[in-house]
Amino acid sequence: MKQITFLFRFEFIVTLMKKLVLFLILLCLWPVLANATVYYVANAGNDSCNGTSSSLGSSGACAWQSIAHVNAHKFNSGDSILFQSGGTWREQLTVPSSGSAGSPITFGSYGSGALPVINGANLLSSGWIQTQSNIWQVNVTTQPKQIFFNGVRGTLVASAGAIASANQWFWAANVLYVYSTSNPATAFTSPGIEAGTNTYNIETNGNSYLTFNNLHLTESNGYGMIFHIANASYLIVNGLTVDHAYLEGIANGGANRVTNVTIENSTVSWCGASGIDIASTPASYWTIQNNVVNNNCQVDIADNGIFQYCGGIKSFAGNALNTYTLITGNIVYSQGKRPSGSRVVNPTAAGIWLDTFVNTSYANGAVVTKNNVYDNQTAGIFIENGSYSTVAYNLVYNNTSGSDTYGIRVSDWHNISPTNYNRVYNNVIYGNEIGGIDVSGSQGSEANRCIGNEVKNNIIVGNATAPNPNQLVAEFGGENDGTMGSGNVYLNNALGPEQSHFIRWGNTTNKNTYAAWYAAYPAANGHTVKGDPLFVSTSIPDFHLQPTSPAINAGVNVGLTTDYAGNPVHNPPSIGAYEYGETILAPPQNLRLGGQ
Repeated sequence: MKQITFLFRFEFIVTLMKKLVLFLILLCLWPVLANATVYYVANAGNDSCNGTSSSLGSSGACAWQSIAHVNAHKFNSGDSILFQSGGTWREQLTVPSSGSAGSPITFGSYGSGALPVINGANLLSSGWIQTQSNIWQVNVTTQPKQIFFNGVRGTLVASAGAIASANQWFWAANVLYVYSTSNPATAFTSPGIEAGTNTYNIETNGNSYLTFNNLHLTESNGYGMIFHIANASYLIVNGLTVDHAYLEGIANGGANRVTNVTIENSTVSWCGASGIDIASTPASYWTIQNNVVNNNCQVDIADNGIFQYCGGIKSFAGNALNTYTLITGNIVYSQGKRPSGSRVVNPTAAGIWLDTFVNTSYANGAVVTKNNVYDNQTAGIFIENGSYSTVAYNLVYNNTSGSDTYGIRVSDWHNISPTNYNRVYNNVIYGNEIGGIDVSGSQGSEANRCIGNEVKNNIIVGNATAPNPNQLVAEFGGENDGTMGSGNVYLNNALGPEQSHFIRWGNTTNKNTYAAWYAAYPAANGHTVKGDPLFVSTSIPDFHLQPTSPAINAGVNVGLTTDYAGNPVHNPPSIGAYEYGETILAPPQNLRLGGQ
C-alpha cells in the first residue's frame, strides 16, 4: 500500500509539473498569440476588406479576394491565412513574411468542400481563331511548358503543321495552336483548355517558420512548391495535394541552406519531373513521411533532357553533406507510367533515389524505412554514390520496364563518389524485373569505391527471369575483390531456391548453386535461408510469413526495434519486413490515388 501511495503521489507531482511547464510556455508565447490574426481569402471576397472575417462584404471586416493582395501584406508570427474550400485562384503565392519559433505563419483552408486550388495555368475561354481544318490558334504571351485539355495533359509536337490528333499542341511567337474539331471555347468546358503560365504555385521566398495545410496545387508551369531564394528553415507541409507541375511537385533549389523541413500526409502525383526533390544544397533535417507519391516523371527526355534523372522522392545532394534525412512510411509507385499505362521514355524514373549523400556517420546519414515502393520504372530504392545510409524494413516489389529495375541498388553508378558503409536490413525485395539487390562500386574500376556495405536479414526472391534471374548482384568491388571493394557483408538473407545465375559474384561471374557461392564467400555458409520464404501471398501482395516459413527467427540482431508494421522486433528477428506472430495489419494495396 505504501508503494502504491508513493506511485500515486509521484504521478500527481509529474502531472502537476507538466501542467506548470505548459503554462509557462503559453505565458511566454502569450504576447505573440494575442497579436495573431486569422485572415480569410475567398473568390467572392474584396481586397478593400481587412481580411479578418469570412463574411463577403465590400469593406471592413470581410474576406480578401486575391492572392496578389496576400503577397503584398506583411504578416506577424502566429498569423493564419486561410483560403475558402471550393475556391480556385490562378495566381502565384509568394510568401511575404517569416514566422518565429513556436509561432509559425500558417497557410491553409476554411469551410467545407474540396481543397482550395492554386492553379498555375490560365483558362483560355475566348479569342480562338480557326487556321485550318481542326487547328485553332489563340494568343498566349507566356510560353507554356504544358497544355491541358479538360484536365488532361496534352502532347507537344514539333510544329503547328504536325498537329494531327486530339490533345496535340504547339506554341511559337506568342501563338498557341491546338487540335480541336470545333471552337475550343465550346468544345472544352470541363474546365476548358489551360496553358501553363506561373513558374510555381507557392514560393516560400526564403522565409522560415511556415506551415502549409490542406491546399491543392496544380498545373504549374514549373514547380508546385519551391523553397529557395535564401536560407530558410522550419517549414511544414501537411495534407497538400500537389499534381501536374511541369517540373518538381515540391522542391528546394539554388545554393541556399534549407533545413528542418517536414513533408507529410500529402499526395504528390503526375508531375513532369520528380515528385519530391531535395536539390543540391546543404539540406539538413528533412523528414518526408506518410505521403503518397505516384506517377511522376511524366515528361519524355526527348522533350526535355533534364528529366532523365527523375524519381518519386529524389535527391541530388552534389556532395553538399545533406544530413539527417528521414524518408519513412511513404507509398511510392508508378513513376514513369502514363495515365494510359504506357511508359514514359525516361530510363531513370526511380521510386526513392538518393544521389551523392556523402555522410560521415550513421548518426547523420539518411534513413529510408518502412516505405511501400512498387511499379516504378527504374530501381525501387537507389542509394547512388553515397555513404552511411540505412535502408530498412521496406517493401520493394514489381518495379519493372527499365534497364536498371533492381529492387534496391547501392552503387557508384556514375563513378562520382564511393558507395561505402551503407546498411540494407530486413527488406522484402520481390518481383523486380532486372534483379533483387545490387551492391557495386565504380564501373570505371576505380579502387576502394565499394567498402563496408552490409546486406542482412532481407528476403530477396522472385526477381528477374531466365537466363539471368539474379537475386543478389555483387560486382565492381561489391564481391570484395580487394581492389575495387572490400569488407562488404551478406548474411542471414533469404535468397530462395538455387537456380541458374541466381547470384552474380563479380561483373562477369554467375553462381548457380549455394555451394559455388559459399566457395567464393565462405561467411554466408550457415547464414543463409535457402528455401521458399513462404509469403502469405504474392498476388495481393501480402509479405507476412506463413507459420512454417524458414525465415522466422532466422535473422541476426541489427539493432532495429520495430518492423514494417510497427511491431516489436524479436531477438533473433525474422528475416524480411514483418516479424512473425505479431499483430497482422492489413497488407498494402496497389493504391491508385491522385487522379491523372
